[in-house]
Amino acid sequence: MAYEADFAVTLRPDEVADIQNIARYWLWSGWRRRHWPADVIKPGLKLYGFDKQKRRLVALLQITKGGTFKYRSGAEFKRRVYKLTSWSPSEHDPHWKNILGSGKAERTGIALRWRLIRTVDEPLKGKFPQLGWLRLTELQPDRPSLDIGNLRPGRYKIEQSRIIRTTALVRYLKRLHNDRCQVCGDRLALLDGRGYSEGHHLRPLGLPHDGPDTPGNVLILCPNCHALFDFGAVKIRLTRLRKCSGHDVSRKYVRYHNDRIARPGAKANP
Repeated sequence: MAYEADFAVTLRPDEVADIQNIARYWLWSGWRRRHWPADVIKPGLKLYGFDKQKRRLVALLQITKGGTFKYRSGAEFKRRVYKLTSWSPSEHDPHWKNILGSGKAERTGIALRWRLIRTVDEPLKGKFPQLGWLRLTELQPDRPSLDIGNLRPGRYKIEQSRIIRTTALVRYLKRLHNDRCQVCGDRLALLDGRGYSEGHHLRPLGLPHDGPDTPGNVLILCPNCHALFDFGAVKIRLTRLRKCSGHDVSRKYVRYHNDRIARPGAKANP
C-alpha cells in the first residue's frame, strides 16, 4: 500500500463503530514529557485511524482543528483544549487522571478534531506503539525473496505526454552558480573537471501545481538536496539560500513550496 499520510493513531471502539461521523469526536492527551506527535499536529494534517482489535487501518482522516500546548493544571488544560477545539474535556473521563500526573511541573498537551476523508481497509503488520501514535515510515517492509529479478527482462512500448521545459534556462542558471548547490553549498566535480548540478522547480510544473518555468521558480541544487526537496523533506529559509547576481528566487514560490510541498516535520535549510 502506498500511504497517503505519514502517521496513524489508535481509534476508540466507539469511534470505529461510528466512523462515518468521526467529526463528532475529538482527541486530547497530556504527557509529562514531550512526545513526537506534539511536533506534527496541526490543521490540515492527514493521518490514518487504526482499529487495534482488527489490527487494520480503517480510515484516512484530516485534522480540522487542533495543536500542541503547555499546561500545569487541569483548569489550564481545559482552557487550552477549548481554545483549540471549541470543546471542553470532562473530568469524569477515565483518562483524565493521566492528564494531571503528580506535582506542578510543566506538561505537554495535544488536542484535535478531525474529519473523514474516506474509509480504508488495510492490514497493519507489526506492533503499534503504546503511545497510540505510529510513524508509518518506521514500518519495516517485507523482505523480498533472494531469487527475485529477471535475467531477461521484457519490454513494452508506452506513450507519454511531457511538459516542454526551457532547458536553456536551467543551463544558464547552472553556469551562473558554477554548479554549486544553493542550499548546502556543495559542488559535485566530475572526472573531467566539469561540475554537476540539477535544477529544481519550487512550484512543480506538472498537475496539479502548474508552476511556471521561470528563474524565480528554480533552485540549483546538488543531487542529494534535490532528492530531499522532491520528497518534501526540506523547508526553505530564503535568507539562507546562496545568492547569485542575476538570479532572484521568488518569495511567492518559496511560500508555495513551504506550504504545499514540504511535509510535516520537514527541517529548514541550514
